[in-house]
Amino acid sequence: MMANKKAACCGFMLMWLLARKLFGKKLSLEQSSFSQQGMEASIKRLLAEKEELAMQLTNSLLEMEEEKAIQCAREKASIEAIEEKRKLYNSQITSLSEKLSEVLSLCRSNFFLWKGILPSQQRKRQTLSLWLKASVQDLASCAASRAMAEAAKSISPPNTAYQFEVSCRALSGDRSPQAHLLKVTSPSALPQIFKNVMSASMLVDIVKCVATFFRSATWILKKKS
Repeated sequence: MMANKKAACCGFMLMWLLARKLFGKKLSLEQSSFSQQGMEASIKRLLAEKEELAMQLTNSLLEMEEEKAIQCAREKASIEAIEEKRKLYNSQITSLSEKLSEVLSLCRSNFFLWKGILPSQQRKRQTLSLWLKASVQDLASCAASRAMAEAAKSISPPNTAYQFEVSCRALSGDRSPQAHLLKVTSPSALPQIFKNVMSASMLVDIVKCVATFFRSATWILKKKS
């Protein structure tokens, strides 16, 4: 009888321990399932964020490419416009030079004509020579002034440092239009232009152009005196 009771107690204890283990396993499985669901939700959320970031990056790259294309088109149009103005300026200078040569040839012919008519009148001949030389100088000065005026029509004042540098490069090697470009540049725009970094050759051209202002002023003072 006692043996049966002990056997029954042992069986009950074994069943209780087995049930406890099964309950623990069930809790572990439920927790694992919950953790797996949380990880799946996190993965889905991360994938959604990744797709959104990829879309934003793609849009940003497209916008940058579009802005770059627009900027390149503007720069190309600006350079082409400056090149057209330079060609027009060169053609006008060539035309004025031809007209000046014709006028100088006519003046030279008149000079020799008067020199042959008045061989015995030394004073008049000297006066005539001086007058003709002054006339030639005046004609040359007028032609140069007219050339500068024509060039001024084709050179517009720059508004930005980029426009100023492009214009200077297009007129490189020709001091007269470069000097005129400096003259037509607004004083209020100079600080904005010169605060940017420029090449050494560009700065040398600017200094040489400024030097022509002083030479012109000295020549005018000598002429007046």
